Amino acid sequence: MVFVSSGTGSFSAGLWTGAPAYSVSKAAINGLTTMLATCTKGTGVLVNAVNPGQTRTRMMPRAERTPEQAAAGIADAATLPDDGPSGVFLSGGREIGW
Repeated sequence: MVFVSSGTGSFSAGLWTGAPAYSVSKAAINGLTTMLATCTKGTGVLVNAVNPGQTRTRMMPRAERTPEQAAAGIADAATLPDDGPSGVFLSGGREIGW
C-alpha cells in the first residue's frame, strides 16, 4: 500500500504554514501510514508513504518535475520486494524523516 504524501506534512522538515489544511492532511496520511504498517506487520503487506516532490500540477504549474516523473517514484514504492521496508517515508527511493 502506498500513500502519496508531501514534505509539507513532515514534522522533521517542519509543517508548511502556507497551506495549513494541506499540511495537516499530509501529516495525517503520514500517521495513518505508520499505524497501518504496525497493524499489518508480518502479514506480507507493506505500507509506505511517498513524497514525490514538487510536481507540475494545477496546484504547482511552475514545478519542474512532470507527473510522469513523480509517478515513477510512487510505482517503485508499490513494487518493493516482499522483504522491503514498511512504515517508512520515501522520497527519490530513499527513506526520509517523518
